[in-house]
Amino acid sequence: MIACNGTIWLSVIIPCRNGERWLATALQSLVLGGLGLAVYAFGSWGAEGFGPLAYADTMRFVIPSSTAILLGFQIIYSAFFVGGAAADCSAEAA
Repeated sequence: MIACNGTIWLSVIIPCRNGERWLATALQSLVLGGLGLAVYAFGSWGAEGFGPLAYADTMRFVIPSSTAILLGFQIIYSAFFVGGAAADCSAEAA
C-alpha cells in the first residue's frame, strides 16, 4: 500500500491512476444521459407547440436530467482532484 503524502486513507479508498476511469464513466453515462433526457423533455414540449407545460409529465424528465448532469460534473471535478492526488502517489512510489 502506497501512502500518498502521509495519507494512507486515499490509497486504500482509491488506488492510484483510477481518475481516468471515473472521468470516462461520469462523462459517458451521467452527463450524456442527462443531456439526452433534457433533449427529450425539450422535444416533447416542442411537439406540443411550446405552449403551457404539463408539469407532472415534464418534471419527470427534467429533474432526473438536471440531477444526472450535475452529478456527472461533480464526479468529473472529483476525478481531477483524485487524479492529482494519484499523481503524487506515483511520484513518491518511483
